[in-house]
Amino acid sequence: MKLPTAAAVVLGATGLALVPATPPASAAVPTVVASLVQNISTAAWTTPLPDPAGITYLPGRDHFLISDSEVDETPVFQNANVLETTRTGTIVDRGVTTAYSKEAAGIASNPANGHVYVSDDDQFRVHEITAGADARYGTADDGHTSISTAAFGSTDPEDVTYFPPTGELFVLDGADNDVHRVSPGPNGVFDGVAPTGDDTATEFDIQRYGAEDPEGIGYHPGRGTLVVVDSTSDRIYELNRDLVLVSQIDIGVTNQRFAAGVAVAPASNDPSRYDYYVVDRGVDNDANPNENDGRLYELRADLPSIGNLAPVVDVSRDAPVEVGTPIDVSATVRDDGVPAPASLQWSAVSGPGPVSLSAPTQPQTSATFTTPGSYVLRATASDGQLTASDDVTITVVARGAPRPLDTPVAKAFDDVEQRPTGYADWLGATLNVPNAGTTTQTVGIRFADLAVPVGASITEAWIQFAASGSTSTATSIQVRGIAADDTPTFTTSSTTVSSKPRTAAQVAWSPPAWTSGQRGAAQRTTDLRSIVQEVVGRPGWRQGNALAFVMTGTGERRASSHDGATPPVLHLAYTVPQQQDSPPTASFTSSCSALSCTFDGSGSFDDQGPLASLQWSFGDGGTATGALANRTYAAPGTYDVALVVTDSAGQTATVTHQVSVADSTPIGFRALARANVNSTAPSVTVPAAVRDGDALLLFATLNVTTLNVTTPAGWTQLADFVTGSQRTLLWRRVASAADAGTPVSVQLSGYAKVALQVAAYSGASRTTPVALVATRGDPANTLSHPTPAVAVSGAGRWVVSYWADKSSATTDWQPPAGVAVRDETIGTGGGHIDALLADGGGAAPEGTAPALTASTDASSRAAMITVVLQPG
Repeated sequence: MKLPTAAAVVLGATGLALVPATPPASAAVPTVVASLVQNISTAAWTTPLPDPAGITYLPGRDHFLISDSEVDETPVFQNANVLETTRTGTIVDRGVTTAYSKEAAGIASNPANGHVYVSDDDQFRVHEITAGADARYGTADDGHTSISTAAFGSTDPEDVTYFPPTGELFVLDGADNDVHRVSPGPNGVFDGVAPTGDDTATEFDIQRYGAEDPEGIGYHPGRGTLVVVDSTSDRIYELNRDLVLVSQIDIGVTNQRFAAGVAVAPASNDPSRYDYYVVDRGVDNDANPNENDGRLYELRADLPSIGNLAPVVDVSRDAPVEVGTPIDVSATVRDDGVPAPASLQWSAVSGPGPVSLSAPTQPQTSATFTTPGSYVLRATASDGQLTASDDVTITVVARGAPRPLDTPVAKAFDDVEQRPTGYADWLGATLNVPNAGTTTQTVGIRFADLAVPVGASITEAWIQFAASGSTSTATSIQVRGIAADDTPTFTTSSTTVSSKPRTAAQVAWSPPAWTSGQRGAAQRTTDLRSIVQEVVGRPGWRQGNALAFVMTGTGERRASSHDGATPPVLHLAYTVPQQQDSPPTASFTSSCSALSCTFDGSGSFDDQGPLASLQWSFGDGGTATGALANRTYAAPGTYDVALVVTDSAGQTATVTHQVSVADSTPIGFRALARANVNSTAPSVTVPAAVRDGDALLLFATLNVTTLNVTTPAGWTQLADFVTGSQRTLLWRRVASAADAGTPVSVQLSGYAKVALQVAAYSGASRTTPVALVATRGDPANTLSHPTPAVAVSGAGRWVVSYWADKSSATTDWQPPAGVAVRDETIGTGGGHIDALLADGGGAAPEGTAPALTASTDASSRAAMITVVLQPG
């Protein structure tokens, strides 16, 4: 949101008063200018890729998979839209996905099991591919499943990436400038969100950082971050798992035209360094069916270490309320926990009267107003060093007066032009209403998440457009609604608008001439109350549902679309008769880690409007208010947790659940075992001391880089990188009681000298024991070998450090001061592997864990890994 001038708040006995103040300071995000390492023409390959759209790195093969979303529509198509290549652009293999996806817009890979993910922005799906017996991708024996991205709100899945630290998918929606984080449910597989599966999805906006047309997303194994490439801003955006901006990379050196995919992989001229590989589609084949101009760029950008990140704050949407009626406002804060967990403070920025806030330091608070008018409330988060804020506007009206509500088009697929030629056009900054020149069409406009309660009487209704072009042709428009309780978003289907049932109510609109840039009465539809009232009066209407309009007729007016400067806005005003009031509904979920629990009551609702308050009782004497609450219990046990919700009329509802909490144990080192062998199947025995729930880390360094490595069953791969002529891998596993004393074998496709070490730690999280993994390789022979510095963003976390080199001369590792050495292994013979494993011996302080330098007694190139373990 655009933020107004800040104000400080003075708390009084009954409310808040405004005094001027300076706006809060925010963090400067580092921007690094990339240099060009390689510029490869994919169009010139023997199997050309004119529109390369996705790229992913396969560390086990040291190859890329590159997908092309349009090549099957061009004359250069050779029955291959996926190529496997080296890092220098040599084709190794060819595959085709057209049997299940003709629009392979994005591609990703899971290094632990070799599964490949293909996003299709025509089908709104992500396909999961497993290579068959031929170990190739895009052949007839591949296994194949898929999930719907539309089910969690992504109707333009341009790309997808796999995030090894947590085993999640991140789906990039180009049309809406959003990223969706998809987490597998208890069954551990991606099978879609409910009702088809148990996955969960969370949506994040990245347009706030400057991304205007993000097309590609990837994972940085050396920094444990995400990278998003945006062609319009000429940037790569680095983000953490919570989509907080870490840094930016200027890619202007490429002169890219349509950067569409990004991957991070070892540099072609120095495998110890990670570079950024970007594919560029150039001219789209829709504009020129004969184009063939795809490119692959390798970019170098040396980023600073990750420091403290500023919090990100998102507040609830603007809303109306009556004088004297409490209204809930909420804020969500995303932060890295460095140097301390972020605190929150609500304040009143502007308004004609005092504001009373029930819980001004909580994520959710209720606000009460005594004077009608427009008020701006601000939620400010601070981690002690950096701050951020977001504002919400509350319109306060007199008792019984109509409540105004303005709702813009929220997504690109919510305003479409259904053409007679068999498709729906959702792209572009202009919405042609109702026709596009001489092309007769049907226009659909949808407004989602309407905060209109059941039983509301509509007193005002119109759509406000902004003119994106000057048009004076005589125009006559018929407007009707879609007769549905909750209209879904439109699609690319040829009948996505016309196939839907329409309201009996209809109105005629004959707009006057428009002048480009205007947004006033001339760009406002006629009265739409009859249409809106028919829809919100349906028996199935619920607050938060979506309402859509259909426009047909003659002539043309050019309006700004969702993708334009100013999207269409539905203006409503409504009243709710008090006699129609019904009790609210109380509902909550809980999640506990050891003795600390979080509670979410946002599923509670009142059909007549926003809830006035939510009151928690945690079963141990503790209480809290607001939709979101936290509680740390003093002792393990089962507690009866109750939530009481109250609506604006004073009616209440209560729900009670039993919540079980268990004691927590701090992280501690349990045991270690190792093997240093020359074998095709190196094996190490899990220590007998291992207990159920322990975090197991399996480190392996090979003295060759070209062998195929099979991940041990039940283990999750976290790292796989090359340093010189050695290859280093890391896996993790949460132990079961049966693991103690059992062998773990790593299958290789040939002989290699291998140092294999398995370390066990107690007290780590059972779900995500590893919070972060960072890797580094020495660029040249040296006696000093620093690990990568990492952010420790939570209390009780341990830092584990690993060093390994391939050498014929090294006989000893000298650890850095202050670490607890857990193991050192020195190989034998030429080209042997030597490895050192250590940790801090206790919880690391929050902040940046510095690089730790170990030394060898002979100059060598070493590989280093830093692992951050998080407690349960």
